Amino acid sequence: MDPNLTYPIIITPVLNATLNVTLYQPTQTGLNDWLKANFLGVAQIIMAAALAYLTYELWRTTSRYADQVETQTGIMTRNAELSQRTLEIGENNRRREQLVKEMDKLVGPLYSRIKDMEIFNPRGTGGGRYWKDASSGEIDKQFYEEGVFWQEIAQFKYLAAPDFQDKIDRYLEIKLNSAEMGNWDDPKYTEPEKDLTDAVRTRYGEIESELSRME
Repeated sequence: MDPNLTYPIIITPVLNATLNVTLYQPTQTGLNDWLKANFLGVAQIIMAAALAYLTYELWRTTSRYADQVETQTGIMTRNAELSQRTLEIGENNRRREQLVKEMDKLVGPLYSRIKDMEIFNPRGTGGGRYWKDASSGEIDKQFYEEGVFWQEIAQFKYLAAPDFQDKIDRYLEIKLNSAEMGNWDDPKYTEPEKDLTDAVRTRYGEIESELSRME
């Protein structure tokens, strides 16, 4: 064996061990000393990190809850709006039906016959007692139609406003409760007739206008 080769082979493990102790031991000791000296700072860093994580989780949970609340609030708002709209539609439909019935049963018939002297005249109908011709006993068609017309007006006058009903009542006192032939120029007749026909024209226009706005 070459003596020049023996020495390096024998000394190399020892040298390596010595170097390990020399190089690494101070490093580990220094780390421990550093950790001991900076324990409070490390703990604060860990606590800060934990707090940051918890804060993030809390924020995320709160955000989800806020989103749910916002969604629920939006749903409730839309439901309230839908309910209000449904009520408005229902009320609008009821109002339309009321106006149509008032027009069909009361205002319309009156308006269409305003200038018809067989309907608007100072002649009383006697509540139907004088519909028959006194000599023949036959029904006087003109008298009969006039009486039936005003009886139907009396039947449906409840559809009108109180002031309108009052005007109808004043005129019906002449038509239904009297069989006397009145005077065309008598204020007893002309004033109630004018009041009623003016009210009919006004109400006819009001109903037409309101119905057109509903379309």
